[in-house]
Amino acid sequence: DSLLKGICIQLLQTALHRPELLVLLRQPSSNGKMKLSAVVLALLIASFCSRASSAPAQLPQPNLHSCCLSLPLPVGPDVPTCCTTYITHKIPRNLIRKHYSTSTSCSKPAIIFITKKEREVCANPSDPWVQSYLQSAKRD
Repeated sequence: DSLLKGICIQLLQTALHRPELLVLLRQPSSNGKMKLSAVVLALLIASFCSRASSAPAQLPQPNLHSCCLSLPLPVGPDVPTCCTTYITHKIPRNLIRKHYSTSTSCSKPAIIFITKKEREVCANPSDPWVQSYLQSAKRD
């Protein structure tokens, strides 16, 4: 039983620290971005692991919940967002509210611009207009 729990914990840690291994769970969206639902996977694994444990209550058991609290769970903006395509035209600066870089676990580097209408747009970090925007954003 403790071996099964160890396997479950290892599986959960791998899923959370190596999102690129979970390609099958990625859902492409219409704007070229892909979101990984690592939180859903973590909950499924935790559910499986808690059901798999049938040890008597008096035996000390590792608490999967407290184990997971020490792991960096990708929640909200921490969920890796990857781009599959880049926008082909320049976005006017006055429409951009903020930006962020994609995760290093993504196969394609990108800058994601968030517009004033809360639309996320993938841009090529090598494009001159993107470099220019990033330089001016650093100065501000």
